[in-house]
Amino acid sequence: MIIGVAVSAERARYLTFALVSGTTVLVGELPLPLPILVSGQRITFVPDSANPGPVTIALDGLPAVPVVKYVNEPLDSADLRPGIPVDAIFDGAAFQVITQLPRTCPVGTLLVSRNACIETTPSAPSTSTWPHSPAVNGTAASAVSRSGPGLV
Repeated sequence: MIIGVAVSAERARYLTFALVSGTTVLVGELPLPLPILVSGQRITFVPDSANPGPVTIALDGLPAVPVVKYVNEPLDSADLRPGIPVDAIFDGAAFQVITQLPRTCPVGTLLVSRNACIETTPSAPSTSTWPHSPAVNGTAASAVSRSGPGLV
């Protein structure tokens, strides 16, 4: 409980909101500085850039602590997007992200559904040998070549 603070400021979570900067170590300050991090502490932070991989966050000059998702999994590249708020709760060892993070695809691919990415440029043709391929025009087909976007 915070004493001497307007209830409306607490309800609006103004006191737990921070703009953070950095890519691997996020640094920011809350409006009411924290003397220590306490288990259950909820924050909302807004990064100024995408992350390249795992990150830590340092608030109000306190030591940096990891930011994780799904209990103990480090963040992937671009899990954090510039200007998009992220809610997290401190569990005593790390900040657990509770905001649904955007689905990301590997570089060179495009998200086409909730769980599928496709290549954005054609891949090199691949040759597959089929042991029991049917005859084509009277000739046994022992190799089939396929190429095109998404065919690997």
